[in-house]
Amino acid sequence: MKPFDLQKALAGAKVVTLHGKAVNNFVYFSTASKFKVIAQIEGDAELKTFTEFGKYCPDRVTEKDLFMATTKKTGYINIYYDWDARDLRLHVGTTFGLGLKTGDIIFATKELADENALPSRIAVATFEYED
Repeated sequence: MKPFDLQKALAGAKVVTLHGKAVNNFVYFSTASKFKVIAQIEGDAELKTFTEFGKYCPDRVTEKDLFMATTKKTGYINIYYDWDARDLRLHVGTTFGLGLKTGDIIFATKELADENALPSRIAVATFEYED
């Protein structure tokens, strides 16, 4: 999870709790003393108060603390046999064992991975990651 960012939250970025529950009805009160944020956690009927740093309880970590939601993205990596030394990228990437290596570039689309692949590519791996 990403640390809570008040400015991004105020701009409309998605906010979640430590356990990933959505946070709705996010309101900031600049004149309040300690707890300047009021919001509703998904599944809770009551509104909760938080510090401007997203803390429900300032002196400890709680399941109600606020974080910025991550977004899932898909990436594509070309996979080659390790013995192919024609391209330096092959020796910079991650070794999976069994004599396989990846290129060091994560492509946003399979088409880009295909366009940039060497003839010795044996596969293109698709994976999801959080940003």
